[in-house]
Amino acid sequence: MTLLPPAGLALNRHYKAKYSSLLQAAGYTLVTDPMGWMRYVPPGGRLSGHGNPFAGEHRGGCAGFGCG
Repeated sequence: MTLLPPAGLALNRHYKAKYSSLLQAAGYTLVTDPMGWMRYVPPGGRLSGHGNPFAGEHRGGCAGFGCG
Protein backbone atom coordinates (compact mmCIF):
# COMPACT_ATOMS: atom_id res chain seq x y z
CA MET A 1 0.00 0.00 0.00
CA THR A 2 2.82 2.46 0.65
CA LEU A 3 4.14 2.07 -2.90
CA LEU A 4 0.94 3.26 -4.60
CA PRO A 5 1.29 7.05 -4.12
CA PRO A 6 4.93 7.27 -5.32
CA ALA A 7 4.16 5.04 -8.31
CA GLY A 8 1.10 7.13 -9.17
CA LEU A 9 3.11 10.34 -8.97
CA ALA A 10 5.79 8.91 -11.25
CA LEU A 11 3.19 7.79 -13.81
CA ASN A 12 1.49 11.18 -13.71
CA ARG A 13 4.81 12.97 -14.24
CA HIS A 14 5.57 10.73 -17.23
CA TYR A 15 2.08 11.33 -18.70
CA LYS A 16 2.36 15.11 -18.34
CA ALA A 17 5.85 15.21 -19.86
CA LYS A 18 4.77 13.09 -22.81
CA TYR A 19 1.70 15.14 -23.68
CA SER A 20 3.25 18.54 -22.98
CA SER A 21 6.02 17.82 -25.48
CA LEU A 22 3.41 16.59 -27.99
CA LEU A 23 1.34 19.78 -27.59
CA GLN A 24 4.38 22.04 -27.86
CA ALA A 25 5.50 20.24 -31.02
CA ALA A 26 2.03 20.90 -32.47
CA GLY A 27 2.46 24.63 -31.85
CA TYR A 28 0.45 25.00 -28.65
CA THR A 29 1.69 27.55 -26.10
CA LEU A 30 1.78 27.05 -22.35
CA VAL A 31 0.09 29.97 -20.56
CA THR A 32 -1.24 30.68 -17.08
CA ASP A 33 -4.95 31.49 -16.90
CA PRO A 34 -6.37 34.12 -14.50
CA MET A 35 -6.99 31.44 -11.86
CA GLY A 36 -3.33 30.36 -11.91
CA TRP A 37 -3.77 27.08 -13.84
CA MET A 38 -1.36 26.18 -16.60
CA ARG A 39 -3.15 25.74 -19.94
CA TYR A 40 -2.12 24.99 -23.51
CA VAL A 41 -3.53 27.43 -26.06
CA PRO A 42 -3.68 26.53 -29.76
CA PRO A 43 -1.68 28.55 -32.27
CA GLY A 44 -3.35 31.91 -32.76
CA GLY A 45 -5.75 31.18 -29.92
CA ARG A 46 -6.29 32.77 -26.55
CA LEU A 47 -7.76 31.81 -23.22
CA SER A 48 -11.53 31.75 -22.94
CA GLY A 49 -13.14 34.71 -21.26
CA HIS A 50 -11.08 37.31 -23.13
CA GLY A 51 -13.12 39.78 -25.11
CA ASN A 52 -16.64 39.54 -26.43
CA PRO A 53 -17.44 36.20 -28.12
CA PHE A 54 -20.20 37.89 -30.14
CA ALA A 55 -18.10 40.83 -31.37
CA GLY A 56 -17.83 39.50 -34.94
CA GLU A 57 -21.48 38.53 -35.14
CA HIS A 58 -23.91 41.00 -36.68
CA ARG A 59 -27.56 40.09 -36.81
CA GLY A 60 -28.88 43.40 -38.09
CA GLY A 61 -32.47 44.57 -37.90
CA CYS A 62 -34.52 44.04 -34.82
CA ALA A 63 -33.92 40.28 -34.49
CA GLY A 64 -37.62 39.45 -34.56
CA PHE A 65 -38.74 41.64 -31.67
CA GLY A 66 -41.74 43.61 -32.94
CA CYS A 67 -40.34 44.15 -36.41
CA GLY A 68 -43.70 43.89 -38.13
